[in-house]
Amino acid sequence: MKSKVFGLLAVGLMAGPVAANAALITFEGASGFASGVGSFIDVGDYRFTLDVGTVDGAGFEVVTNQNDIVESATTKLFAANHAVILMTRKDGTAFNLSSFDIGGSFIDLPGRWASSVDVSASNGGFLNALVGPSPTYNTFMPGFSNVLSVRFAPLVNANGGLNNYEFTLDNLSDAAPPPVPLPAAAWLLLSGLGGLGILGRRRKA
Repeated sequence: MKSKVFGLLAVGLMAGPVAANAALITFEGASGFASGVGSFIDVGDYRFTLDVGTVDGAGFEVVTNQNDIVESATTKLFAANHAVILMTRKDGTAFNLSSFDIGGSFIDLPGRWASSVDVSASNGGFLNALVGPSPTYNTFMPGFSNVLSVRFAPLVNANGGLNNYEFTLDNLSDAAPPPVPLPAAAWLLLSGLGGLGILGRRRKA
């Protein structure tokens, strides 16, 4: 009986934590426009809000198949006029952000793109995501886990221009971080307990 118990314990420990179902936000089929501080766009279980502190005229929208926007074959979130975007879940619960794509705005006006976007999480996580320079998306993997919000704040492009804070956002993945492996000490303890269980069973036999 003891050996069975230890065997089940070993299987449970080896399996590790069970990952939650991952969600991928692609904006396909979504629409909307946010033009005032506090206004938002809902996409599935997630909310994208125009954050407090942005300048007048800031806004963002879901853009579909616009041929003068970077990678126009896909639908994306387009942040214009210094828009700072706050990502949360609609129900206010925690989520993960394992990866996302950031690109420029108008393909023929790269001077309007932000030079980079500061991405910060509610738990203190931070990443500086570079935009461009080629007309394509760059993929970033910040590995944020168990966060209540993530803030995307564009930084000025040194080239200047009428609007040099634009960026597009796509393919945000809410995937759980990989299971943490057991420390070596835990495996040693487990092996010892299993050995005692086997010895006890042999003595009874």
